[in-house]
Amino acid sequence: MRIYKHRKIYENLIDKIFFSMYNSNITYLICMDWKEQENERH
Repeated sequence: MRIYKHRKIYENLIDKIFFSMYNSNITYLICMDWKEQENERH
C-alpha cells in the first residue's frame, strides 16, 4: 500500500514536470510566432 502511495506521488510529480515543460514550450512557440509576425509588418 505504501509503495502504491509513493508511486502515485511520483507519477503526479512527473505529470507536473511534463505539464510545465509543455506549457513553457507552447509559450515559447507563441512568442516566436509573434516575433515573426512583428518582423513581417516592419
